[in-house]
Amino acid sequence: MSHLYKSTAKFYANFRPAYPLDLVKILNQDKLLDMQGRLLDIGCGTGQLALLLSPYYKEVIAVDPEAEMLEQAQLMAKKQGSNNVAWLHSFAEQIPDSIGLFNLITIGRALHWMDGKVVLPWVQAHLQPKGALAVIGEKMSFWEGQETWKMAAIQVVNRYLGDQRLKAKSDYIGKDKQEYTTLLSQHDFSEISETEIIDNRTWTIEKIKGFLYSTASSSQEKLGSKLADFEHDIDQALLKINPEGTFFEQAILSVLIAKP
Repeated sequence: MSHLYKSTAKFYANFRPAYPLDLVKILNQDKLLDMQGRLLDIGCGTGQLALLLSPYYKEVIAVDPEAEMLEQAQLMAKKQGSNNVAWLHSFAEQIPDSIGLFNLITIGRALHWMDGKVVLPWVQAHLQPKGALAVIGEKMSFWEGQETWKMAAIQVVNRYLGDQRLKAKSDYIGKDKQEYTTLLSQHDFSEISETEIIDNRTWTIEKIKGFLYSTASSSQEKLGSKLADFEHDIDQALLKINPEGTFFEQAILSVLIAKP
């Protein structure tokens, strides 16, 4: 995944939807929050998940292959006052075995970029005896959304960049839940459960554009000299739907918890 998100990190940090606080409640119900324990967040991006959970662990290690993402994550950690997170620049498939064992390992909105056949056996081998893996992601990606405003935004993106957006190694949890469950079972995860979180989101035009610029497929770098025209056209397309420039989404987040 390295360099797919080059030039997008600042937008990623500021415009990707935050994880809802209900996620903490779900992990707490499963007794996965341990003030004396260790957390590993694989594919951490700019640190939203690692920083959300850092108050509930003694030690957190967050891993990502993009140096720019980790730079933004460290800035966010400083703003938040988190001092128990270590940031590791590495592919998920190349995390050193010497990193030790963890009470909880999380993969948030990132498993679809990874080689599960490599990563999941490694995860299973690096969990404490009562530890767990939590795989978290939207049931439906932004690009699959049926909201009128999303479809309008996607039409503009397609007009400028084409409809063959960069594909991940697999799709999102909504399509691949069964595949993920099978994959987890194949690697000695015998107790697998799913919980869904409804996340009501409010978007502005600025947030929509920021989100698009945070993606590998519609970054400002890809738009290049077309950026100003793109911004004009997407502004007009969205204002035509709602002149006030406010839009709503009811997203569903899937939380797969797997235990050996």
